[in-house]
Amino acid sequence: MKAFLRPTLLYILLLSALNGRAQYRLAGWVTMGTGTRYSYSISFSVSGHKIKGRSATLIDYEVNPALIAGTIDRARGTMNFTESKDPSAPGNTLLNFFCYFSLRLHYNTSGPVPVLEGDLIGHPDNGKAICATGKAYFPDSNKILKGVFRKAPPAPTGNEVPAADAPALLPGKPAIITTAATHAQLQLWDDTIEDGDMVSIIYNGKQVLQHYTLKAGKKMLDLALSPGKADTLQLRADNQGSTPPNTAAISIGLGADTHTYLATTRPGQPLYIILKKDK
Repeated sequence: MKAFLRPTLLYILLLSALNGRAQYRLAGWVTMGTGTRYSYSISFSVSGHKIKGRSATLIDYEVNPALIAGTIDRARGTMNFTESKDPSAPGNTLLNFFCYFSLRLHYNTSGPVPVLEGDLIGHPDNGKAICATGKAYFPDSNKILKGVFRKAPPAPTGNEVPAADAPALLPGKPAIITTAATHAQLQLWDDTIEDGDMVSIIYNGKQVLQHYTLKAGKKMLDLALSPGKADTLQLRADNQGSTPPNTAAISIGLGADTHTYLATTRPGQPLYIILKKDK
């Protein structure tokens, strides 16, 4: 997990001053895949579709700071951002051991208290491994998020399930679907701000989509399923767009069933969906 870092008085004063100029400040927590929970806060400003600011994770009374940058879609109620090394923090030699988070959040107003919540994936500074997965949660008891998003995200129509509520698809954690269908309809799109994310799709070892730049509109592919054996769908990130990491919404229609996932990855870290036959 994140390396411990004891902040100096100078850094605390600097962080407080910067937070004072931030447009918004949110306090919540992150829960790791192991079940461990840490206090987590962010302070950020919004300019158009971009956000920029700082984060702080509290571990055993140690403050672990980072810079954050990402995108926001006020109409859809989504926010994505990635942490990076904060050069103004003391003890920079320790920062190389940090697990920097990438968060994919959505504004949920269905409960008694609105929340900003979603999935996280962690990478060390070199971005070549995965050091954490988990969930992030910011309760909006002070109605701060109402000012961020200005209005509640649109409600789904009919039987549509919003992509923001879909499970995460992460490297090293393949999704396994059991189906009796003979065909699959694959849909792929950018469910947040279009930032140039590019992907390729490999189906049973054959490339069926190459270097495709994700758009808000859905890209559709029809796939024939193999009789009597499992099929493997692989999604590869060809870049990380203007806001890392590479993110996509992917939906697979199998007869009357539809499975939707929020994919988060980087080049060299493919994602897998296994379609098993229902015996």
